[in-house]
This record gives sequence, structure tokens and C-alpha cells, in this order.
Amino acid sequence: TATGTATVFTWYSDATLTTVINNTAIYSPSGVTETVYVTQTIEGCESAPTQVDVVVNAIPPAPTAPSNVYCENATIADVVATGAGTTFTWYASLDDVGTATTIDTDATYVPTATVGTPETVYVTQTINGCESAPTQVDIVVNALPSPSLIVSDVGVCENATGVVYTTENTYATYTWVVTGGTIASGAGTANITVNWGAAGAGTVDLTVTDSNGCENTISQEAVTISAVPTASIAGNLLVCTAGTGAITTDLTASGG
Repeated sequence: TATGTATVFTWYSDATLTTVINNTAIYSPSGVTETVYVTQTIEGCESAPTQVDVVVNAIPPAPTAPSNVYCENATIADVVATGAGTTFTWYASLDDVGTATTIDTDATYVPTATVGTPETVYVTQTINGCESAPTQVDIVVNALPSPSLIVSDVGVCENATGVVYTTENTYATYTWVVTGGTIASGAGTANITVNWGAAGAGTVDLTVTDSNGCENTISQEAVTISAVPTASIAGNLLVCTAGTGAITTDLTASGG
């Protein structure tokens, strides 16, 4: 809008004032960068022109900012936006983009997502006063798997074979570790059989990974490996016979 003491204004597209593009006080730019000139006329006398530069800046591209998925107890990294500009604005919802309702105004955002409560935020960059379209950032924290270990017996005899240990058949990977015995079959699956060794203490460890890539190890399952008891017989095992009839003797069995 041109102002002056006159009421007659003329807009030109060139400095030589040969091409008139408007004859009112208000000029509507064409939408591209341009230079125009305006004069005012009083009592038939036209003033020198005033140069008006109209600069139309491009809308910058949306910044880059990574989404991330974490497992429970992992350290959640700050989200860093990058782009051609240095002014970044974070919003809690898409409806807030472009408004004064912001949650952060620098390149780094500290996520607040927790297990079961994912977070979605939006970030823009501003260059030459023009704000970009938003980039959506999703932060998800998945719970750790919690397998249960089903055992056929926590007490076994030494050299017992084919003892079964099992868990839910819902995980992506299974890693079993047995001490005091060996895995006879099923390694890498939800069910194993174990051949136990000499008397003493044994353990069964299970680590699983779920479909989200989260890994967890359950506590060791202690197994008592008991020695096989031995039996002995005491008494008079040597008898003599000098005639007919029943011969008897007392024998005593003991073990431990």
C-alpha cells in the first residue's frame, strides 16, 4: 500500500516508468520475486518513483528427524532434527503445527515415551521466515518378554536322561544354557530335553527374543542332581546242611 499526500498513485513494472501495472494505492504482488515502482500525482505533477522490492522465499523442505523403537530399560536417545536452517519448532500434535502451541524450539527434543505409552511429535524448520511442512517422529518403548520356564522336576538323579524343560512357543529366538548336564535335543526351540551328569548342582538358563527384537533372560532354574543310592545286604550268607528240611537265615538290607 502506497501512502502520500496525493490520492492518485501509479505503479510501474520498470524504472523508466513506461509500463503501468496498477492505478490504485494498493498493489497486489504477483507471487514471485519482483521489483516495482510507484509514484503519486498531485495537481497533474507526478513525483519521482519509489522502488519497491518484493521477495518471495520458497517454503523450505521438511527437516530430517529419526523415529525410534526401543526395548524396556534401554537408554532413549534425544531426537536431533537436521536441515538447511537453524530454527526448529516441535509440536505435540499435527493440529498445533504453525501455531504458538509448541513443546520445544531448538534442534534437540527429549522424548517422554515409556512402556505402553508411545509418543508422536512433529518438527518443522523455518528459513527466511517461512516454516516448512512437519516431519513426524514416533518414539515407541516395547516391554521386555517375560517367558515362564516349565520344568518336569527340579530334583533329578545323576545321569538322568530325557528330562524336559519348556516355555511358551511365541518368541522369535530361544537360547538355552545348561550346567551340570547337556542338551540332548531341542536347542534353539521352545522345548529341550536334558541329560544330567554327576551328582551336584545344575542350572537351566533361558534367554528369549521377541518379535520386537527385545531380549530377556529369566532367572536361573536351580536343579539338584542327586546321587543314585546303593544298597547292601548283611547277614549269614553261608549255611550248611546235614539233613532234610527248611534252612533259614536272617538277612538285613541297608542303603543310602
